[in-house]
Amino acid sequence: MRGRIRRVITLATGATFLVTLLAYVAFDAGPLHAASCIVDGRNGWFVEYPPGLEIPADVEAVIRAETSCVPIELRYVDYDEVAEGHLITEPCCRDWFTPGDSAIFWVEGSPDQAVEECRLLEPDRTPRVDCPGGPVRAKPAPGQ
Repeated sequence: MRGRIRRVITLATGATFLVTLLAYVAFDAGPLHAASCIVDGRNGWFVEYPPGLEIPADVEAVIRAETSCVPIELRYVDYDEVAEGHLITEPCCRDWFTPGDSAIFWVEGSPDQAVEECRLLEPDRTPRVDCPGGPVRAKPAPGQ
């Protein structure tokens, strides 16, 4: 009798473990995904970018290869410095993301996509024309 109870308990424990593992692997989304990100990201994530990334899909592929716990945000500007749909500044080296962070990338877009017309590309650059702190476009003289 004891042997049968022990076998039933062992089988039930093993079946529970297998079902839990299958649910985690098959349905790693929603609450399960959030819980795994909390556990996996106690100290955050490093993401290392290879050189030459020019489009958001390349950056997303790199991040997804390293973790699925860092959300990616694309924000658009209209600077006409690179082709539309390309990154304004290439991500460099390694980034550290803490749990809850998101990776924000600035992408060249159309004027109606642009969300921050006066955003500086880099801290040491001067602001764009007609933006606070930048050069002012010359106004035509009266009568011209």
